[in-house]
Amino acid sequence: DVLTVDVIPRMAPLEPKEIAFKPADRPPRIRREGRGLVYANKGETVELKIANVRVTTYTDTATYRVLDADWRVVAEGSIKVDQSRVVKVRANEAGAYFVEVKPKRGSCTVESPQRCFVLEASEKQPLHVIFQNPALFFYVPKGAKQFVLHVNCGGETEPATVKVIDPAGKVV
Repeated sequence: DVLTVDVIPRMAPLEPKEIAFKPADRPPRIRREGRGLVYANKGETVELKIANVRVTTYTDTATYRVLDADWRVVAEGSIKVDQSRVVKVRANEAGAYFVEVKPKRGSCTVESPQRCFVLEASEKQPLHVIFQNPALFFYVPKGAKQFVLHVNCGGETEPATVKVIDPAGKVV
């Protein structure tokens, strides 16, 4: 049995009493391409700091797009290597605002000072991160009998450590 849940239309920010984790000290560095989202109330300014972080000698220019809750592009641009940009858009309606980044051979970080920035990961759009990856939290719907987590590292010089912890703090 496979349980499929579409959480995006019902997405809303967590109340502080519901948050069982604290934000990471540093954002994950997205490699190749990635998409994430942040919730915004109607009339609020969505603020995102997007950085193109160098990987070895690669100097690719990264591109980004910000999409509103109806998937309309509301901002887009490019960022040269070792540069960052603060992107601000006004939320015309409440909901999830999406950010797509394509750092190519480099890497990008995305930060939001307002709320938790959520990275998307799925079978069709896997999450590619590099270097010092902070703790990642992911949603498993109540009643799910199983979930799949696939981790691939870059070889013996780039090991990966995975620890899965349930909401009660137990390593599973």
